[in-house]
Amino acid sequence: MTPLLGAGLLLSLLWWAVFRWGVGPAWQALWRRALGQLLELLLYGDSPPVLGRVFLDLLASSLRLGRLLLGPSLACLLCLVVVSLGLRGYCEWRPVRVGERFLVSAVSGPDTRLEHGPGLRQDSPPLRSRDANYWRLVATQAGAAPIWLADGSSRTQVWVGSEWAYLRPRQGALQVHYARREFWLGDRLIAWPTGLAFSCLAWLGLAMIARGLSSLRE
Repeated sequence: MTPLLGAGLLLSLLWWAVFRWGVGPAWQALWRRALGQLLELLLYGDSPPVLGRVFLDLLASSLRLGRLLLGPSLACLLCLVVVSLGLRGYCEWRPVRVGERFLVSAVSGPDTRLEHGPGLRQDSPPLRSRDANYWRLVATQAGAAPIWLADGSSRTQVWVGSEWAYLRPRQGALQVHYARREFWLGDRLIAWPTGLAFSCLAWLGLAMIARGLSSLRE
């Protein structure tokens, strides 16, 4: 969960900076105006002419507020996409453990051979399917072990033992079938986007609590 907590903190800081510098004091003025119009709705609810005017004013304020928040909201969405794409290589898969069996596949001809460097050994003869070739390997030592097709068409590395590696399963024609990484919250298995969402909410909640305590002290 540590990378998700760090990513949630980064996103919270980015969102705070975007709204602080992208919205400015106009947000507070519009917000106070909308609150005043809501108060007018409560005070003059039994007067249809005044109520209609207040509704129109509130609609106009809402539209201005929407235009004001559109740019910062799109910027926050872009931050979320960038951070999520950066996390994907870490959160989707985990490196191979020493002694663990795993598959490598490639869309190639039936006679294509897979070569590998030290730290790996083939555990069985290659499996030929209609669309791809599969090789079952065993990791014998930690580190980055190279693998490549004998015809020279593709080359990549298999990460073994490192729990913090950023992984790219497919590179060229070769695909390493890494195991899925698991995130646990207590005894519950959660998806990493859910963990990232909870992390952001937790940091934003702590920021709101800290701001509330500081305002009480003042």
